Amino acid sequence: MNRRSLLLLAAIGAGFAYPAAAPLVLAQPAKLDAETAPDLTLYRDAITRAQGQVRAAREKLDAAERDLRYQRHRKRPRGDAAGDIDAAKGELAAAETELARAVDEGRRAGLLPGDLRALGVEE
Repeated sequence: MNRRSLLLLAAIGAGFAYPAAAPLVLAQPAKLDAETAPDLTLYRDAITRAQGQVRAAREKLDAAERDLRYQRHRKRPRGDAAGDIDAAKGELAAAETELARAVDEGRRAGLLPGDLRALGVEE
């Protein structure tokens, strides 16, 4: 037996009651009224804009890869097309990062999972 158990047994044997634990106080959600509630449409719009940027960057990357394939078949220099692909990949990575940031901000602001699914955000 550990020391705490021995003290508890001694206290009970002596007629002392074990002190009750303090009641658990849970944090209450903040009361939001129309003035203090966050405007979730701003976050929805930011996610929609970021999705559009990702879509445009993917289309640009696809076009650059198509151009590279076309130049290969025509036996033309491929230096410019390879540079375009690298630039498009960088643009796509930046757009995806922006989308992830917008989704994270929206979640922290109070967008529900159903809102995110309606926007087409994949978990």
